[in-house]
Amino acid sequence: MNLDSMPVMVGQSKCNVPRAVLDPCGFKARDTVDLYAREGVLVMVKHRMTAMELVSVMDRLYQLVLGLAEYLTDACGHCDDCCGEGNCPGELPADGRISIPADMLREAGIPAGVKLAGYPNEEDGTVTVAEADYAHDLTDVPEEILDLLLDAGICTGELEERLMMEDVVYGPEG
Repeated sequence: MNLDSMPVMVGQSKCNVPRAVLDPCGFKARDTVDLYAREGVLVMVKHRMTAMELVSVMDRLYQLVLGLAEYLTDACGHCDDCCGEGNCPGELPADGRISIPADMLREAGIPAGVKLAGYPNEEDGTVTVAEADYAHDLTDVPEEILDLLLDAGICTGELEERLMMEDVVYGPEG
């Protein structure tokens, strides 16, 4: 599996990491490390590792994931039978989604690739589909991460609200 790492030598880049941060990690001057960079995250690992070192890195990353999940749990709370029926009010992404042909969306003036929302009309039994007024909802959360959050008991209704409102849930306010 290729994770698209970028090997660099410690001390040979424009990004200066304080020695006090590097020392506990075991990185020494002129060590080669692999950088994994994705939107919003940068991970640095030793360029060569034994099987046990790799397992140890995986454990530390997993502990980091659990710690980050705590921020969402703190922000969203635990689901404690929110709606009184044993279900959280947040709707989990459905397996059987309705697909709307691109030409129909184009005809309605809805750009391709935008998030859609459905608005039911109980009076005439129809559903109006329109461009959503939000960028993210539970359907944007990777299944593995959603499973982890559900196992932690997070309130999916509140999580969906935080996603839709684009609330800051990590780091300083302001």
